[in-house]
Amino acid sequence: MWSNLIGGIIFIILTMMLIVKFKRKNNRWKWIAGYIVCLIGIFYIFSYPLENLFYSFPSPEALAKYACDGKVIMIVDGSESSFIVYSKENNSYRYMISPKTESGYKIGRMLAHMETHQIASMQYDVSIISSKEVDDAYVLIGGLAEEKCVALQDNLNSAFILNETPESPIFEHEAMRILACAYLGDNFDVPYRVSITDAKGTATAEFP
Repeated sequence: MWSNLIGGIIFIILTMMLIVKFKRKNNRWKWIAGYIVCLIGIFYIFSYPLENLFYSFPSPEALAKYACDGKVIMIVDGSESSFIVYSKENNSYRYMISPKTESGYKIGRMLAHMETHQIASMQYDVSIISSKEVDDAYVLIGGLAEEKCVALQDNLNSAFILNETPESPIFEHEAMRILACAYLGDNFDVPYRVSITDAKGTATAEFP
């Protein structure tokens, strides 16, 4: 994205200037202090997508095609945003909360994301994810189900989107890697309880 490119160019220029100035004894430490301040500024440039200043995307799909460097697994719509989950290498995944504005969808700032984790029966990683940019909250569940995921249920009666991928058998039992997500509303609060049922039984995560 443009923020990464611009930040990289500025970093290279500043580094070259520092090397040149460091060879001179005059004001050497002032240059080092200025270099550190500029690095902090570059950090903020990296954290804020410059595209958001002049462009909005017509749909979360269009935004994901541009900003998410992986295959999109699922998109869940909220009131003020969309939650985009996309895959990376080695069965890993990432996500983005894309704020919804009157002009369209904006690239979500990764540093604005907030997560709370729970492990259900040492089998599923359950995360409640929100963003400082919007009031929406989402739940994201990942893990290995025995044979298949039979049911997903929480105390909010949320509508889950489920993605399943076959895995190698575990102790001679068929296994399915699952990734599930649901929108929890724009006024979410604990307590929250979610249950995942597979052929082995039911695993439950509770917040707080």
